[in-house]
Amino acid sequence: MPKKAVICYLSSLLFYGLGYAKVLVLNNGHLNHHDFTIQASLATAYFALTIFLAAIGSFFLYLRYAKNQELEKNDLEYKQIGD
Repeated sequence: MPKKAVICYLSSLLFYGLGYAKVLVLNNGHLNHHDFTIQASLATAYFALTIFLAAIGSFFLYLRYAKNQELEKNDLEYKQIGD
């Protein structure tokens, strides 16, 4: 697994935890309207970052897989020509 994908996935877990913490603050119920709006916006932003980083990490995995497939394909073609 590429290091970039691991970093993206771990960051995604971090932001998921931060978003969940903000949701727990919202569920506490001791907030006024202004604080509620700020906490809800932060939770939404953290969850959006979670999805974005997970997608980027998956893209890095896809690139690694596609690169390996291309190398295997070229290796097979080289072996067939060499025979």
